[in-house]
Amino acid sequence: MTRKAQLLRLTVILHVQGVEFTVGELADVKGKIYFEYAADFMQQAMEISPFHLPSEKKMHIDVSRPELFSLPGVFYDS
Repeated sequence: MTRKAQLLRLTVILHVQGVEFTVGELADVKGKIYFEYAADFMQQAMEISPFHLPSEKKMHIDVSRPELFSLPGVFYDS
């Protein structure tokens, strides 16, 4: 009998001047952290990290910091 891997997810929320925005979702896939923007957030024309995490509809991964399990830099100390 094989076990399915558990997928861990975390919703990223941003609070700005009393307004709450769902930015996207972080997901742990086999020990690597991926980030995907929420479609509604991308329509807001806000950038949380324009150089390292462009507002694009795709799964982002940061391979430059393997010691942080590919967690995008904008989330390191959040």
